[in-house]
Amino acid sequence: MKCKKIVSNVNLNLDGSITTFINPYSAYILYEYNLIKKICENFDYIFIDGIALVKAIQFKYKMNKLARVSFDMTSLAPIVFNLAQQSGKSVYFIGTKKTLIDKSIRNIKTAYPQLKIIGYRHGYFRDKEEYKSVVNMVRDINPDVVIAGMGTPLQELFLLDLRDSGWLGAGFTCGGFLEQTAIAGIKYYPDLLNKLHLRWLYRLYKEPRRLFKRYFYIYPKFFLKFFKGDIPI
Repeated sequence: MKCKKIVSNVNLNLDGSITTFINPYSAYILYEYNLIKKICENFDYIFIDGIALVKAIQFKYKMNKLARVSFDMTSLAPIVFNLAQQSGKSVYFIGTKKTLIDKSIRNIKTAYPQLKIIGYRHGYFRDKEEYKSVVNMVRDINPDVVIAGMGTPLQELFLLDLRDSGWLGAGFTCGGFLEQTAIAGIKYYPDLLNKLHLRWLYRLYKEPRRLFKRYFYIYPKFFLKFFKGDIPI
């Protein structure tokens, strides 16, 4: 495997590492923006989010020990929330739309009432100056944990810029988790579909306008380039 930061398991202790998750769509976007090398070199941990990409990597690189890990309630999110809650770590959320972030945080607080949320903000910026101001603001608040759900590549670049600003906390990208939590509550996927690895089908049913192009146009393009060796993961 070309990206050595891809892992299946990590001793999660919120120790200042930054973590992201890649699926066929996000990997293709990072490839298009020429950012895959930067992400592989500068993130501490990268997980594979999506059973199709797990199987593709296992097949291409003859790997057995690789698991799907995502920042949602079927995977890593409850582990992060429970650990932060139990250790008293402060958490800052940034992401989704301005109209959704309040509801998302309310749903998270309901499920994790002891979670020390010291701030949150939507993930849209008027210009580069506002973006820089928000990076500096989060640095000054100095949360122990930052969870960023702004879509690829902005969420990855935000955590890298935040670290470069001097912040030393633990960071996680979370993709659409905050939006899903606002719309559907803390539990997005039905248990049976999660068990059968049909999360992609449920998301297509719930979010057809967003995901139809992703699944049936971007995914095939990604897999062609991945098996040709054009996308170095």
